[in-house]
Amino acid sequence: MWRRVRTILVFPLMGAVVNVAVAWGCHLWSNARTSQLYPSGYDFTAEWANRPADLWTSEPTEFDGEEYSGFGMSCYLLHAVSWLPGDTDKPYTSKGPANRTVYASFSKRFGEAGLPLRSFSCLIWSSPSSCVSSGTVPVFGRHMPIRPVWPGILVNTVLYAVILWVSTIGAVALHRFTFRHHIRRKRGLCPMCGYDLRGELDAGCSECGWVRASSEGE
Repeated sequence: MWRRVRTILVFPLMGAVVNVAVAWGCHLWSNARTSQLYPSGYDFTAEWANRPADLWTSEPTEFDGEEYSGFGMSCYLLHAVSWLPGDTDKPYTSKGPANRTVYASFSKRFGEAGLPLRSFSCLIWSSPSSCVSSGTVPVFGRHMPIRPVWPGILVNTVLYAVILWVSTIGAVALHRFTFRHHIRRKRGLCPMCGYDLRGELDAGCSECGWVRASSEGE
């Protein structure tokens, strides 16, 4: 009874741990590439209106966005910049096209990670002077996603739990019916119960009936 309850609890828990490890691994090491740019008619102003109030107060003059994807991860990046004519002594500036200077840049990054379904997400708002993140935890100097995407979490956890359960059952069966039987045979024991047959394996086992049952039936 308790063994079954333990099994029911342990494998989903292990599946959840594997789910987190896979999602974070994809987020860390996946080689993301630009898959497409945001369409020209995309409403960036709505995204801008939802920014943290104290992140950046100057009004942007240009928007652009990109969508990145990689193995087990997706990322949506929004850029907003304020171009000022000529030079300026304000911080965080860089020369732009047509002798313009960018006073500040703002970005919003929404990322998702997980396999086979995306199971965790995060949101990061940043400007040159500050960064505000939600649904993240710092790991290895990176913002790792922890905001749950419940459909992905449920599907991935069940999938990994089943894989772990089948792998465990297979490993136990392999140990029982190959390695252990081989060792017992070499020692002259019954492969099934371990009874000492004094090396007389052909006669079968009088304790558990191994081989002898079939030989007597003949």
